[in-house]
Amino acid sequence: MIIYIVFWALSLGVSSFIRKPAHQFLFLAVVFVFIGLRFETGFDWPAYKDQFAYLSGGFSPAKIQYFSETFQQEIGFVIITAISAQILPSYEIFQAIITFLFLASTVLVCSTFRVKNYALVLSIALTYLLLTLAFSTLR
Repeated sequence: MIIYIVFWALSLGVSSFIRKPAHQFLFLAVVFVFIGLRFETGFDWPAYKDQFAYLSGGFSPAKIQYFSETFQQEIGFVIITAISAQILPSYEIFQAIITFLFLASTVLVCSTFRVKNYALVLSIALTYLLLTLAFSTLR
């Protein structure tokens, strides 16, 4: 957990000084590598990987209901995971795509509201996602 706290503290400290678009893009790239390309990191990693593997053999409403009720996961997330498991070869690629969409949506929301320092906005969001959810940023 200490690595998450250090990453969060550094990102929050650095992001408040980032002004140039190129530096913000570099910041997003670092966040993508740290979150999107993580491997066997976090307490929930095996659960999501097992779920992806289980759903890759085909999915049904019963399987979706099982994950939703047994593990208290959002139905929408389970459905997205099930569809992705049919198309993508591995959980790691799925995680990278979801992380990319998270980062892209953050930039889109920031540009919609004319927020120039989206690195700072992302760091503030990571405060909740990293520290509270212990790196459960995928869902």
